[in-house]
Amino acid sequence: MKYVIRLLCLVFVFTANLSAKVSMPSIFSDGMVLQADKGAKIWGTAQKDADIEVVFGKTRKRTKADSKGNWSVDLGKLKTSSVNGVLEIYENSKKAKAIKDVLVGQVWICGGQSNMQYTFGEMPEDTRAPLQAKADSIKNIREFFIPFCSLAETPQADFPPRSSWIKADSKTFKRLGALGYLFAARISEANGSTPVGIIMTPMGATPMISWIPEDSVDKNAYTKKRWEQFSKDKASYTQAEYEKALKKYEEGMKKYSKAVREALESKNPKPRFNWTEHVKPSKITPWWEVRTPVYFWNAKIAPLAGYAARGILWYQGESDTHPIDAEENFEESFKILIQRWRQAWNEADMPFIAVQLASFKNRNDRGWAGVRNGQLSAIGELKNCGIATAIDLGEEKNIHPKYKKELADRLADVALRDVYGQDKGTVYGPICNAVKFEKNKAILKFDMDGSRFVVKGKLRGFRTLEGGKWVEPKAVKISGDTVIITGSKDIDGVDYLQKAWAQPDVCLYNKEGLPAFPFSKMKAQKK
Repeated sequence: MKYVIRLLCLVFVFTANLSAKVSMPSIFSDGMVLQADKGAKIWGTAQKDADIEVVFGKTRKRTKADSKGNWSVDLGKLKTSSVNGVLEIYENSKKAKAIKDVLVGQVWICGGQSNMQYTFGEMPEDTRAPLQAKADSIKNIREFFIPFCSLAETPQADFPPRSSWIKADSKTFKRLGALGYLFAARISEANGSTPVGIIMTPMGATPMISWIPEDSVDKNAYTKKRWEQFSKDKASYTQAEYEKALKKYEEGMKKYSKAVREALESKNPKPRFNWTEHVKPSKITPWWEVRTPVYFWNAKIAPLAGYAARGILWYQGESDTHPIDAEENFEESFKILIQRWRQAWNEADMPFIAVQLASFKNRNDRGWAGVRNGQLSAIGELKNCGIATAIDLGEEKNIHPKYKKELADRLADVALRDVYGQDKGTVYGPICNAVKFEKNKAILKFDMDGSRFVVKGKLRGFRTLEGGKWVEPKAVKISGDTVIITGSKDIDGVDYLQKAWAQPDVCLYNKEGLPAFPFSKMKAQKK
């Protein structure tokens, strides 16, 4: 009898193993949101050559795993649903997985650096409290959280540990990405309380090259040079060097902790923690983690690529404000990033909406202005892209301004009109799209997006290039959609708000209250 029981147990284990090999990236998990009205791809691994069936409601899709066990199916165009569905995966006719609480609605990918990463927990209490109080009345918003500082040397098939879906409510509110959530709330409300999934991929302090895969770093001279230098440093990064750096870090932290204790004991102010100095070294990169090229793409974007989404929101650029990099390389690098992300999703015109850098007190005027100009130019050249300016929403001494609600509304207005086709009227501030130089005059034409100019205070923030020097113009006049600048001498260039902390000089708006975008225009050089 014991032999029979043992044999039955072995048979049970054997058959269980035959039907329990299915593995899927962690984004396919309880609480997920699937994109409606476009192909929803589902994928994973199983036993080689296994028969796979995916069932979601009335939709059934069958396929066969390849010789390595990889499989994928397209569920097709799913209908929006707030009913908690179950996604079932069968392997060789046996149920291998059941993913519960699945909604169908709108999915947006949020990328960039710290201003996209910024959570409600970081927001001042008086700003956060009114928003948090409404959280429980806003249903069906979910966030897929990916641990922020996640790197990998090679493209990954799955996400880092602790990646999971979070239901947005008052209890989870402080954990949520503020800009992404507030954008999602607007999209949901404008589409009949449709479910919205926000996929959070950002990491503070990262430059664009952190989010470009290795196969694209050679597409411009700047990113190619950075990758070549990193590869050289990586090749000589030994275990001994890592241990030496780790020891130095640990000694520095002990010294800082001691200074804190002594300050508390003597009731003196706690010494400032310099996060750029107290950086724990990494085993896999010789560079500061957040400055490492490619590795964030490998860990956070590679496993996500292909997950059906309506579009991408992007807020980044502060870490690319070195003057030469910003002026000579930013626009080209940004276009490469946009095109490469779209390629990863196999959607050449996938909606991509960016945030132009906010005002911030920084001595690096050229760099910040160069990034803003590059952002606007790149977005203007590529199809199906949008941009929201934050030039009037910054804080002088805070690189993470609290005005996420206002900025989320601007992003949502662009999306609702240009992506969802809703009649939202004007969604852009005035954009200078043409200039004519006539000796001591510069005649600037603006795209008003169906609106008209409103001037707040005196006309200010303009400069003219006269005799090789940037000076304040003699006169500024507005006529319809035109701004006429008069100089004391012949004008070779004209610009507006070309400095990091530009907010005090923001004066041009439209009647909807949206500020004009900063710009710089130069006279064409004669050959």
